[in-house]
Amino acid sequence: MSADKEEIVLGLLETLNTDGKGALYSDVQRAAGEQGISDIELEELSNSLMDKGLVYEPMLGRLKRID
Repeated sequence: MSADKEEIVLGLLETLNTDGKGALYSDVQRAAGEQGISDIELEELSNSLMDKGLVYEPMLGRLKRID
């Protein structure tokens, strides 16, 4: 997995977290697609970031960056 793509996803999570409850996964998926990241890649990147303790899923369908 590319560290650059992880940074893109982290940036998207920050930008798309407009209500403080985390970014909707569907919004992240759309925005990541615009950056050339496929749905499968996004899933792998999300899992990698969760394993590293950088993001979590506060509720189903949302991802949030850990501050």
